Amino acid sequence: MVDFVASYDQSVELESKRGLLHTSSVAPLFERFLTLFQTRGPLVHILLDECSTLLRTLMFRFLKKDVVGEKTGKSLIDIKFNDTGNHLPDKEVEIGEEGKRQLSKMPKKLHKSIMKDVKSFYSLVAEYLQR
Repeated sequence: MVDFVASYDQSVELESKRGLLHTSSVAPLFERFLTLFQTRGPLVHILLDECSTLLRTLMFRFLKKDVVGEKTGKSLIDIKFNDTGNHLPDKEVEIGEEGKRQLSKMPKKLHKSIMKDVKSFYSLVAEYLQR
């Protein structure tokens, strides 16, 4: 019974780390955007450009550079980010230094599924931002 509890505890800890692996590196992208738009003055005149910049920055984290390129506005919305052929190889996906450190501590057999989760997260956020 003790072995089961220890194994369960280790599994829960691993899942927690897995879910948070890349979030610390993504937060600054949104902090900048949110902070900018919490000022008193009207900023509607820069909203489209800032949304476009946020989406591009996010896409560069998991999509090939030639897919995103210099695209802005409508061209960004047309990018097929769910097409795995447009994705960077796992080793090139941006997860931040802390994410890389945590990933290196995890069993190698989990790396592929973890990176799939990271790309799925980025795809979901990109889909939301494209609306």
